[in-house]
Order: sequence, then C-alpha cells, then structure tokens
Amino acid sequence: MSEPPLPLEPSGLYHMRTHADSSSHLFRKQKSYEFFLNQYWHYADPVVETFAYCLMPNHLDLMVKVRTKEEVLTYLQDKKMNSALQAFEAADSFANFTEQQFNKLFNYHEEKYNEQYDREAEPLDRQFRWKSVGSAEYFLQLIVFIHNAPVHHGLAEHPDEWPYSSWQHLYS
Repeated sequence: MSEPPLPLEPSGLYHMRTHADSSSHLFRKQKSYEFFLNQYWHYADPVVETFAYCLMPNHLDLMVKVRTKEEVLTYLQDKKMNSALQAFEAADSFANFTEQQFNKLFNYHEEKYNEQYDREAEPLDRQFRWKSVGSAEYFLQLIVFIHNAPVHHGLAEHPDEWPYSSWQHLYS
C-alpha cells in the first residue's frame, strides 16, 4: 500500500506529474493541448506559480511553487472568481483547496477528452503525483528534464521544436 502524498504546502516547490493509462493519450491534437493549457491557467494559476511545464501525448510534467494563502485569497478576490472563492472558504485546509483545484482541472480535462473521443475510460491516472524540490541543484536538473522530455521521447530534436512546453516562454 502506498503512502498518501505529502500535503502541498504554501511556498513549497514541487515537481508534479500525471500519466494517461497504458492504452490512451492525454492529448491527441493541437486543440486538446491548447484546451488543457487554457484550463490550467484558469484552475492552477490561482494556487501555484508555474516555473516549467511540458505536455506530452501520454503524460505531463510541471514544476510549481504553491502560492501562500494570502496570495491565493488576493488573486481570487482581484479576479472576481466567486465560485473558487467560495470553495476556498469552504475547504477544510489550504492544502486540500490546492489539491481540489488540480483535481478540478484533471476531471474537466477527462470529461472533455472522453466526450470528444467517445470514451468511457479515464485518460489520466486518478492520482497525480508530486515530489518536493528540495535543492537548487534539483531545481536546475528538473528544468532541464522537463524541457528535454520531447527530445528524450523522440518527438523533437531540440526543446524549442516542441510547442507544448514552457521552453517557448522562457527562451524565445
């Protein structure tokens, strides 16, 4: 039996990842990558600062820093995100609210993916996973790892050829 993941702590830096099941993809077309990214900014941006991301056909990797409770509250109030603000106030802990935002993102993506491809199975692992980024060395290694994933998997010869990563925003 695996241990439950550590809670997502305010100001914590994390490597997050999730996979499609063995017979599926998370993304099939440009439209599905773009849809996910739009939803990512809606659900995740209020609770995390994103340092790096890469969306691949069958998995995704993120490196994020969890915002503080005060930052999240200010963000939600400034953007007038009333339903998220109500969920924030109703959550039994800040860590649970942060996880709920990611669950909403992944569930919405699953729902739309299943509708689009007439599927009943879920394309994502039900558990997205995260690991604390505990050192500056790991931080730098993770930036390289995330951006080189398309090269490693034979989808591009150089990270700048893959349009579904933060490489484009950092180095273009």
